[in-house]
Amino acid sequence: MISGGASADVKVALRVFLEGPYDPSTGSMSDALRSGGLVPTTEPYTALGWSFTGGGGESIAASVLNTTGN
Repeated sequence: MISGGASADVKVALRVFLEGPYDPSTGSMSDALRSGGLVPTTEPYTALGWSFTGGGGESIAASVLNTTGN
């Protein structure tokens, strides 16, 4: 604990992995959902009756999901 108006600089080197299908041999996340056509182009919750405040019905162009690469 630092008191009396003193401050301390702390440097931390972090390495974080996102939750998901990480492939350590390629150093990348799996692309199976996108390449399998399983990512919707329109958010699905409005059609299910979910009420939104300030949103809902968002969509993306299918061409966005055709993009590949690292």
